[in-house]
Amino acid sequence: MISSIMLSAMLQHSSALRSEEIWQSLLISCMSVSALSSLKNFSMVKLAALREIRAAMPLAMNLNTYRIHYSIMIADQIFCPSCGSDTGHALIKSGQENLVRCEECGTVHSVQAERERLVGLKVIVSSDRQSQPYFISIPARELLRVGEELLVDDPAKEVVMTQITSLETDKRVESAPAASVKTVWARATDQVPVKISVYRHGQTRPFKISVPGDELFSVGEARKVQGSRFEIVKIKLRAEGFADAAPAKDIQRVWGREI
Repeated sequence: MISSIMLSAMLQHSSALRSEEIWQSLLISCMSVSALSSLKNFSMVKLAALREIRAAMPLAMNLNTYRIHYSIMIADQIFCPSCGSDTGHALIKSGQENLVRCEECGTVHSVQAERERLVGLKVIVSSDRQSQPYFISIPARELLRVGEELLVDDPAKEVVMTQITSLETDKRVESAPAASVKTVWARATDQVPVKISVYRHGQTRPFKISVPGDELFSVGEARKVQGSRFEIVKIKLRAEGFADAAPAKDIQRVWGREI
């Protein structure tokens, strides 16, 4: 994984980085193959790094270009000749044949690069009370599901991490391959609003703050909002039920007692 120091140094000299091969290496170093394809291990740190790279890239290039020309998005599970089974792999070098490393045994071997057909997709992203349309290209066979995260990379706008809230084909569905989806409805999760109700002496005061989607809130934790210090006593999830701890992107409301 590329370090923040290395990334900063490279970006400071970005005017000299005209080679597509160098930009490709930057992207591959920035995030793992599994993060690009499934987003299960995606972090806000990687998203920030991607945004820095995108901002410094020559105008003719963007993340979707690399998805088309370099097949960075290869399968999570690849057959390892040493393990004798399908395992997770990390991409080392891409080309007509991808050079990959098994994450189980460390064996380095080549696999035939697959060119995936891409489809254009309209994504309506809501952030607090505002919504914006984005247009992205993703593999036609990629299965989209309500509730899962989707990296929205519109070359004309900033990269945004989102959570799918609705899928529209000929009707509203819970899951569908990208090729059959007309519109994706999603909410931004990299920066989210959190509603907080603070109780004191029979009165409850409402607050709303904006925090990173990955920021964790826990029952019993002491926090401060607009000069009021409070202890979290209850966390209601966007899904049904309550939790003792949850990231901000999953929270509907936080209740606290002033201390």
